[in-house]
Amino acid sequence: MGEGIDKRIPYYTRGASTFNFGDYLSEYFVHRMLGEPFVDAAQYRLVGSAISDALVDQDLRGLSGTSRLAFWCCGARGEEGLSADRQARCDFWGVRGPLTRRALGLPEDTPLGDPGFLIPLLYTPKRDEASAGKTAVMVHFSAKDRSDALKEQVGADVGLSPAVTSMEELERLFDQIASVDFLLTASLHGAIIACALGTPFAFWTYGEIDVPFKWEDTAALLGIKAAFHETLEDGRRWWEQQQPSLMRPALVPMLSACPFAVRPLIWQRAFAADAAAGHPVTSSGFDRDDWIALARQRNADAREERGPVQSASVTVRSELAAVTERLSEVTAFLARRAKALDVDFRQTPTVNFADQTPGHALLTTGWTAANDVAPWSLPPFGEIVLRAGSGWEEADTLSLSGYLYAPMLEDGRAERTIWVWLNEVLAFEYTFTNTTGQPSMVVDLTMPIAPHLKMPRDLVVRIYLNPVPTPAALGVFEDNRPIGLAPLRLTLS
Repeated sequence: MGEGIDKRIPYYTRGASTFNFGDYLSEYFVHRMLGEPFVDAAQYRLVGSAISDALVDQDLRGLSGTSRLAFWCCGARGEEGLSADRQARCDFWGVRGPLTRRALGLPEDTPLGDPGFLIPLLYTPKRDEASAGKTAVMVHFSAKDRSDALKEQVGADVGLSPAVTSMEELERLFDQIASVDFLLTASLHGAIIACALGTPFAFWTYGEIDVPFKWEDTAALLGIKAAFHETLEDGRRWWEQQQPSLMRPALVPMLSACPFAVRPLIWQRAFAADAAAGHPVTSSGFDRDDWIALARQRNADAREERGPVQSASVTVRSELAAVTERLSEVTAFLARRAKALDVDFRQTPTVNFADQTPGHALLTTGWTAANDVAPWSLPPFGEIVLRAGSGWEEADTLSLSGYLYAPMLEDGRAERTIWVWLNEVLAFEYTFTNTTGQPSMVVDLTMPIAPHLKMPRDLVVRIYLNPVPTPAALGVFEDNRPIGLAPLRLTLS
């Protein structure tokens, strides 16, 4: 996989048969999230502690004297940052943490965060039974051959390897990190991914600490103390002390600063995630176009401008136009998502979906406008999201009642099939026959919540229906929308 992406995107272990998973995220981002670059550069660094004189010299080797390097949310390797002549050849589209920002003398409005924190936008981890509920350690990539011995030394249940050979192995590692009870890690991206996925973690030393500055930078980003531990017990104690003050970085500013086009779905998920985390995404004051113009202006004294930004492909530009058109919808969604934070199924096991109700706030994509009863689902699916921590994971059964649009068709039948997925697992499938003589009928959908789904994650409920003609096409009433199910009540038991 290491040779499949743009040759201008270098990373440590690229071209090898085994990759360091933190650096291999560059591949993952290209395949799962990014389009073409918006800015012209000879090299693009997408992740890692890649900001140092030695690495800049390595990247510039063989390039023309006017070539420039672009860094997206990377980190410095020391408080010295870069020498002035090398920094004059670099553009920084965000940096990892406040210590890197200070070392480079960048403005205070420079976006902060490691791209590893974006992983939950790209992948939903599955429960890994072999590691679920166990303590784990992860060595640094340079010590991968000593992983078993070091695991025994600490007394952890399992050892997670930072070495991967494929996207599939990378995602399995995400599953493992999300499933373990605690991770003691000497790999910085082990800590970053654990933090992003909600897994308790601590920094580990077995006598070797790779680039101490990057750990301090990340800790400063999260608002916690950088400390290294030799035992699980010490690591757990540190986590209990630091966890209350930990704050994950906002995701939207990182995406806004990205020098590549970002897929629209990722934008939508980032807005929702920031709203759920309490970041003020609706009034962040961060405008991508203005920020890019300002960044260029700041670099003008160090170089001659290379002209306008490189255009994205037609496909990516059309995707971005779609995002612009949906900004008002996203704003409304964020308001509903904020209200969804008040839903606690342990206190109120049943919610309804009328406008301005807590249940209506659980509706995300695929619905008509709100009304006094409930909106209708639209193709390809209507989505309901029960937030992590709302108590859904304590229930065994999910019941959904509502109006099903199942009109009489030309062949004399009035049937409609509904499929419901819970976090990509098919939980309900049934064909209803409408004998009421009306175009819609009341239905009840009751389905089990599989035990392996009960993780501290959002529960995504997706409702699919087979297509039928619109009410207007059948002459039932004037409505050209391909409506499906209008949910009335959702109950967890």
